[in-house]
Amino acid sequence: MEIVGCVWFLKNLFICYLIARIVKYIKIPIEITFPLSWVILLIIPFGGTLMINFLYFYFCIGYLIHKHLDNLQTYKVPLFSISLVFFIVAHCLNWTNSPEKVDINLLMFSPIKFVVQVFVGFSGSIVIIGICELIYKFLGKRKRIEKVLLYFSTIGRYTLGIYVVQTFIIERLITAYIKLNEVVISPAFTDFIFIPLIGSALCLVCYYVVRITQPIKIINILFYGGQK
Repeated sequence: MEIVGCVWFLKNLFICYLIARIVKYIKIPIEITFPLSWVILLIIPFGGTLMINFLYFYFCIGYLIHKHLDNLQTYKVPLFSISLVFFIVAHCLNWTNSPEKVDINLLMFSPIKFVVQVFVGFSGSIVIIGICELIYKFLGKRKRIEKVLLYFSTIGRYTLGIYVVQTFIIERLITAYIKLNEVVISPAFTDFIFIPLIGSALCLVCYYVVRITQPIKIINILFYGGQK
């Protein structure tokens, strides 16, 4: 059961998908039914940031962004600029601290705090996407760099599988036998050199594990969402 417990994200994602699927059958625009269904979920007394009644909101937002992606692309430059300024200000003013519990009480008594958290997360995501697009725009014309960027974009298509595999390789195997926190290394070296190198290497390992195991149908369906 501990192995199953380490893939909590998949369980939450599956339940969010089921709820959204049911809500879509209601003959009302999803721009109305999605927020309403999320508010109903907030009645659940338990609401940590890893719970369904918090993550379902972002599931719905992601769906709506994908639906209106063409319209958002029209305003991508001002959207990136505003997001960058807001994210920097939010970081300087310590708005990035997330609430410990997300439930109906938070929405009723601290709605501003929740709205700020939503915009912080959204703006941060837009900034990362915008930076990646700028890198590709200015450096992507060079053949070698283009090959590297295309390679990374290929890896990016397997993020769900990489996440699942790392729960077994990193969270269960490596941490059980290798105590990296006991290694005496300077904080600066650890944060800026050691961790990025180890993270990149393990990301590649997880990626190739996904590619090797993906043709196995039962594994692909249960852990990778039937990705092709």
